[in-house]
Amino acid sequence: MIELLIAGIILGLYAGLSPGPLLILVVSQTLKHGYFEGLKVAIAPLITDLIIILITVLFISQISGYNSILGIISIIGGIYLGYMAYKSFKPRGLTNDIEFEEPKSLQKGVTVNFLNPSPYLFWITIGGPILITAYSESILSPIMFLIGFYLFLVGSKVVLVMRLVNQGNS
Repeated sequence: MIELLIAGIILGLYAGLSPGPLLILVVSQTLKHGYFEGLKVAIAPLITDLIIILITVLFISQISGYNSILGIISIIGGIYLGYMAYKSFKPRGLTNDIEFEEPKSLQKGVTVNFLNPSPYLFWITIGGPILITAYSESILSPIMFLIGFYLFLVGSKVVLVMRLVNQGNS
């Protein structure tokens, strides 16, 4: 079970700090509107991912009898994880288009996360198979994975928000 917690922590930290639409939105909303707006974006995965996980795990469980399909999905997951690592070495720059707008940070965060293909790809190829395998061991195993994953996914974004605010105040 501890292995699943560690896997969740590592993958959550990676997902939390990888350059992408949600991370850029966290930075943008924090710089434009302050600490609480950045936090609202940071917690968006806690709202959206439950639905994404349910959809992807249901999909995977429907094809679980087909070992060759699951093997192909696992290989694709490994390739996707390698691709995410490659992309994280090539971050994009931020734009500096500051103008007043209504924050709507939580709404923006939820929308960005739902429309971003990365969570779906992650849960279909990596997270879903981990949850299904973990569940076959015990009910606590997938819970440990999810706790580690979301603690560090959201936590890393919260720490980033705090760092941005502290840099702005110094």
